[in-house]
Amino acid sequence: MPRILAEPGSSKLLRLGIAQLEPDLVPRRELNRIARQMMRTSGSEVFEYAPSEGCVALRRRICEWMFQWGATLSARDIVITSGCQEALSIAVQCLADQGDTVAAALPTYPGLLKILQSMGMKVLDVPSSPSHGLDLDRLEAGIKRGSLAAVYVMANGANPNGMTLPDDNKRALIELAAKYDLAIIEDDTNHCLNVDHEHLSSIKSFDDRGLVIYCSSFSKTVSPALRVGWMAPGRVIEKALELKYALNLASPTLPQHTLERFISEGGYRRHLDRVNAVLPGTVRHLADSISRAFPGARFEMPHGGMFIWLQLNPGSDVHHLRQQAIEHGVSFAPGYCFSPGGHDNCLRLGWGGRWNERVESAVSLLGSLRSQLG
Repeated sequence: MPRILAEPGSSKLLRLGIAQLEPDLVPRRELNRIARQMMRTSGSEVFEYAPSEGCVALRRRICEWMFQWGATLSARDIVITSGCQEALSIAVQCLADQGDTVAAALPTYPGLLKILQSMGMKVLDVPSSPSHGLDLDRLEAGIKRGSLAAVYVMANGANPNGMTLPDDNKRALIELAAKYDLAIIEDDTNHCLNVDHEHLSSIKSFDDRGLVIYCSSFSKTVSPALRVGWMAPGRVIEKALELKYALNLASPTLPQHTLERFISEGGYRRHLDRVNAVLPGTVRHLADSISRAFPGARFEMPHGGMFIWLQLNPGSDVHHLRQQAIEHGVSFAPGYCFSPGGHDNCLRLGWGGRWNERVESAVSLLGSLRSQLG
């Protein structure tokens, strides 16, 4: 996955494997205006280190935002991080040691897999379905074996399949975690990328024991370049703060103040309304294009996010397909990035902008290349 992130988007390479907003949906003018204004008129605080836990004004805004999802928190419950990736890394370090196992529904977010791999940890696959959610019987069996340090969950618009867990499954997961005193790492980065985002619940909203370490960011909803994320570490907050300080002292100050102003002025709400007026249509166009270009392939419409998880016939050579596609100016995310083993016949396609003829042609090209490979 790092290689995919390093691929430069250009007129010669169309990146369908990157889950990020395209420039036409990034609120560049508003962010530039706010940042310039703050550089001119703010005091010295925007040029100094922020506290390790982050700027208090932004933490308050995040609490107000999360209250809409049913989570009642205060600023002291929040730690600002350099993107969600750092939040996840801190969460894992708070809960697990080398040789431990973390449960997750495979395929899953590659960044989580890299964290576990780098720390010498293992993954327990817990099957999941759009209608029933996580297989809690399988999870409980893993717990009873005494091998689990935590369970990682993307409950809303999961990466890479866009699945959202039913509320009953979210509640049952919390009940199971409470029964065994099991920590949950909730990655909710795609919460707001949904037409009905106001009505989605987080697992954190059902947590009254501090079992959930909630992680999210503004990378998917505003811009990945800002690198501003956050976590609500629950009962491990003191350890999380120590790790945050050890990693990089504090997250950059100016982006935090810029985002706080963006939220307080109503810009974030207006921006999300614009994004959610576009992305669902883009995903529908993507699904139609996939149906035409990949007859017989299997996929389900996602509940959130900006991507579709596509399963080709068993034995399909996705690695070779990707090599051929790049030679023709198109990149995608191969399925093996999302699993420690398997999913070699799968791929994730996505587009975080307005649908256009170039994207349509790219999906058609991928289908043609796949047919030629057999």
